[in-house]
Amino acid sequence: MLNDVKYRRTVKKFFAFAILSILIIINTTSCNKNKYLANKNDYDAFLNPKFQKEALQKNEAEIAFWDNKLKADTGSFVNMLEVGYNTLAHFKLSGNVNDLVFADSLFYGTIYKLNNKDASVYFALAQNAITQHKFKEAEQFINTAEKIGADAYTINLVRFDINMELGNYLAASLCLKNIAKQENNFDYLIRKSKYEDHLGNSENTIATMEKAYEVVKNNNKKSTINWVTTNLADMYSHANRLQDAYNMYVKALQMDSANLYALKGIATICFVHDKNTEEAERIFKFILTTTESPDINLNLAEIADFKGDTKSKSEYINTFLTKVQSNKNYGNMYNKYLVDVYLNDKVDIVKGLSIAQSEMNNRKTPETYSWLALANYKANNTAEANAILNKYVLNKTKEPHSLYIASVILKGTDKALSKKIAAECKDSYFELGPIKWEKLNE
Repeated sequence: MLNDVKYRRTVKKFFAFAILSILIIINTTSCNKNKYLANKNDYDAFLNPKFQKEALQKNEAEIAFWDNKLKADTGSFVNMLEVGYNTLAHFKLSGNVNDLVFADSLFYGTIYKLNNKDASVYFALAQNAITQHKFKEAEQFINTAEKIGADAYTINLVRFDINMELGNYLAASLCLKNIAKQENNFDYLIRKSKYEDHLGNSENTIATMEKAYEVVKNNNKKSTINWVTTNLADMYSHANRLQDAYNMYVKALQMDSANLYALKGIATICFVHDKNTEEAERIFKFILTTTESPDINLNLAEIADFKGDTKSKSEYINTFLTKVQSNKNYGNMYNKYLVDVYLNDKVDIVKGLSIAQSEMNNRKTPETYSWLALANYKANNTAEANAILNKYVLNKTKEPHSLYIASVILKGTDKALSKKIAAECKDSYFELGPIKWEKLNE
């Protein structure tokens, strides 16, 4: 009898455990079904080419309007400037790099008509030069603007941008100090946020950009609100606040249906966080049909690599290279990507080293030095690679990709330091992506 009671108790325990196990499995399965952060219902309607077409048509109509006025009055610098500014807006919509060069020609023409007396044109040239990664030219433009009596506040804003790109961080901080009284001004705040990001102060970076967002969120200038919204989304993603980042990308789309940058952010969340490669591909392929920007091919190549689809990966990389190499107007704009492709994918160490060395003539930052270090490492110049790291990269930046490169190089010479640097990247999974993250933690 006693044994029978024990048997029944054992059976009951077994069934209770089995039921509990089934419930856990069901619950886990249910959670897995809902694990995606991105929801198609939030953004699917924006995957429609009509939004880009409408935005381009509106922009091109504006260009045509001012161009007709310019043809009627070839001496009007106002009309020429308007064509130039709208051409820059066209670049943001189309990704056509030739727009940047055409805008430059218009700004130069305006300078000639005004006999070099209007500083605002030099500001436009400086900003356009930054977009084209012509940072030293941008510096010359801003110096000229200062000589002809440009507003000191604007000078410090643009000079800050240039110094950050050139790696002149002390000079950049002095620019901020010069205009610190404008601490509630949007233009000051977004630059203050960028400097905090350089220092690796994630909380201050976000808090400052959130303040900038509050300053302009009720602004009538939608392009400004949209810009700060997507930048805040980027910062949230870097801090692993992915739900906040996603919400801001969706908000940006709701404000501007043609915002490809916001779609790109959502696609990255689909890939890196959700591991939903099918959806990420769908969004990136849509973006690819609406812009001429070559780098979207690299996003798709990374997804193909993650899936083990070496053929598609190679095709996307070749398309990227063909686009960049077929138009000299790209200049230095894609050097970062070219170095990475030649050192890691196409395996042309000579080309990779050559581009990394040429970038030294353009700007010297911890990031560009990390490219040079990696190129030397791949070329078996290990001593040179380590020397570059120690002098120009280590303790000079918190940028995850630069730290990733340092960790890779040091694996063969200083494993302890390599592991320490890898640990510093522990919160940078989203920025590095799953492939680099896996290599970092091998």
